[in-house]
This record gives sequence, structure tokens and C-alpha cells, in this order.
Amino acid sequence: YIQHLSVAIMGGHKGMKGLTDRHHGGMTKSGISRLVLLAIFSGMLFGVDLGCIGGGIGGMRADLDLSSLQVEAIVSGCKGGAVIGCFLGGAWMAVYGRKSAIAMAIIPFLAGPILTGLSNQFWQALVGRLLA
Repeated sequence: YIQHLSVAIMGGHKGMKGLTDRHHGGMTKSGISRLVLLAIFSGMLFGVDLGCIGGGIGGMRADLDLSSLQVEAIVSGCKGGAVIGCFLGGAWMAVYGRKSAIAMAIIPFLAGPILTGLSNQFWQALVGRLLA
């Protein structure tokens, strides 16, 4: 997996054609623009997620009788899940391909909010947030 990742980052992989320019030894302007837009939209999605959980955490706190530490864990759970998902998704993509990885990504996006919404206990809500 590490070899595949380093090859992709350094631009030697066929799938990275649009992001690198071997003749100039660096990133093309369109490749840099795409990476910048990806970073911007990713940050915006994390902001939207924080706004959404902020609206629902009061009801969750009362229903599940959560402590302050448990509330913090649930709110930040999505960010921890994103870190884990990056590694798992990258490994899946290296083995099975990009299209398969994108198709498999829908599973946690569906299961996470469902589990969070139906949770009766702290650990269920936390697992749901990690998946979301």
C-alpha cells in the first residue's frame, strides 16, 4: 500500500495524469487548482457537519444522558472517522480501484446517520458519528 501511495503522490501512476507534468517535474496549474478546490470543499463540509451536530447535540445530551466528555467525543467523532476513512479508503482504492472505492464509500455515509439517529446509548451514537 505504501508503495502505491508514494508512486501516486510522486506522479508515476497512470491515474494521476491530470495532476502531474513529467516534462516540467511538478504540478500543472489545473492539478493545483483541483487540489485547492478539493481542500476548500472538504473544509466546508466539515463546517457544515459541525453546524448540523451542534443543532442536534442538545436533544442527544438529554435523551442519552451524556456527560460533557461524551458530548465532545460524539461531536469530534466524525473527524476521527475521516482520518480512519482516509487510510482505509486509500488502501481499498490501491487494491480495487477508484470506482470501487467511491461505490463502497456510500456504506458508512448511510449507516452512520442511521445508527446515530437510532442510538439508545453513548457508544452507538459514537460509532454512528465515526462512520458518518
